[in-house]
Amino acid sequence: MLRISPIFEINSKRRLCELCCTVSDDNALTYSINEDEKEIGVCQFKLTADGGEILVLRNKEDYDDEDSLIIAGRAVLNFIEKNATKKAIYLDKATPNTAKRLGFIDGKLNLEGYFDNCCGSCKH
Repeated sequence: MLRISPIFEINSKRRLCELCCTVSDDNALTYSINEDEKEIGVCQFKLTADGGEILVLRNKEDYDDEDSLIIAGRAVLNFIEKNATKKAIYLDKATPNTAKRLGFIDGKLNLEGYFDNCCGSCKH
C-alpha cells in the first residue's frame, strides 16, 4: 500500500534525499513516499508568498514508479492549495514527465479549480 507522510527530522530528510540522488533543502517541507513500509521516493516543497514550489519529486535511485510520484505530487498540490495561494511552480528538472502529467505547463500550474473535477488537469 502506498503511503505519503511528512518527515520532520532533518537527518531523516537528508538520508531520504540522498537515497533519491538529490540534496536536501533543510528548510523545505518533506514528504516520504512509501510502498509496503519501504521508502521509494521523496518530495520537497516550500510555501512562498507567490504560492507553492515543488523543489524535488523523485523516486530513489533503484526504483521507477511514476504513478507514486503523481499521487505524492497531488498530495503536495492539495497542501499548497489549502495553505498558500492557488499557484504552484515545479522546479525539479529531473522529472519533466511527472510535471506534465500533474498539469504543469512550463513549470507553472494554476490550482484554481484543480481539485474540482475527476483528474485535476482536465477542465470541463
